[in-house]
Amino acid sequence: MRYTVWFLDSRFPIPDSRFPIPDSQTELKTAIKTAKYYISQGERREIRHP
Repeated sequence: MRYTVWFLDSRFPIPDSRFPIPDSQTELKTAIKTAKYYISQGERREIRHP
């Protein structure tokens, strides 16, 4: 599966170390919360999950 989160700032490389690949439901939920936080910060990032 692939989770893509779009931000307005593409200065950072992909993948971003702040978005570790989730290996459990808990980590996935945490990653989504983190992604929502950065969305609110107006950045751009892409999350990939196998």
